[in-house]
Amino acid sequence: MANKKIRSRFYMIMQYERNPRTGENLNFNEQAILKGLQEREESLNAWAYVCHDKDVYNQDDDIPEGKKIGDKRPKHWHVMLHFKNAVEIASLARSFGCLLYTSPSPRDLSTSR
Repeated sequence: MANKKIRSRFYMIMQYERNPRTGENLNFNEQAILKGLQEREESLNAWAYVCHDKDVYNQDDDIPEGKKIGDKRPKHWHVMLHFKNAVEIASLARSFGCLLYTSPSPRDLSTSR
């Protein structure tokens, strides 16, 4: 399973500009998003992105040490991508310069019970 290549036509990227725990610059910002979109322009059907810079921590979040419910969360971006054909996730992560982390899809969750 570790060698299985994940491919999809739909992706959502959520990435902080800075690591919420260490403050390390993750080099993910609007410029990185625009670069990734330009690189993938020919293969995209549709895309959208938004900056979240006013979110606060709530009871469902993994709250870093020193923070509490109601504190402002670090600036982060959401990018939605719809491709004409399936794209490998590792290649996509390289295009956008972001870390590769996947969470289960609803389909994966329904079949893993």
